[in-house]
Amino acid sequence: MIGERNRISVDEAREIARSFVRSATFLSEWEGASLASVFPVFSPNGKQKPTYYEFKVSSPDVTDAGFVLVCATDEFDPVPAFKPSGKSTTEELRALSACEDIKVVLIMRTATIGIFYAIAVNQNGEEVARYEHSEIYCS
Repeated sequence: MIGERNRISVDEAREIARSFVRSATFLSEWEGASLASVFPVFSPNGKQKPTYYEFKVSSPDVTDAGFVLVCATDEFDPVPAFKPSGKSTTEELRALSACEDIKVVLIMRTATIGIFYAIAVNQNGEEVARYEHSEIYCS
């Protein structure tokens, strides 16, 4: 269970994501990249506070340069997943649901390079969209 004393702030998570993007020299797509937006991501256990922060990455040549997922606590791997291209999970689910006011819930991730499932739920807790990322890099 995630302890409140171990929770990190959005600003701390932003620094983790920024550092990760800068250190990802193996990704030519992220050369000169910056963080564009942050979205809260929740776990399916119904907690009201985010389990992760999803940071959209933009580069000088590409607006949709992927995302970095940062854990909202210091109890786990700080960057459990990232994708070096495309839209963020939140953006994909907003487009699929045709709704801006959604809660993104992470369903499952697999190891190393795998599949990343997430759903969008409305204010009533009803699933309004489901999205599967492929080629997500997990640590």
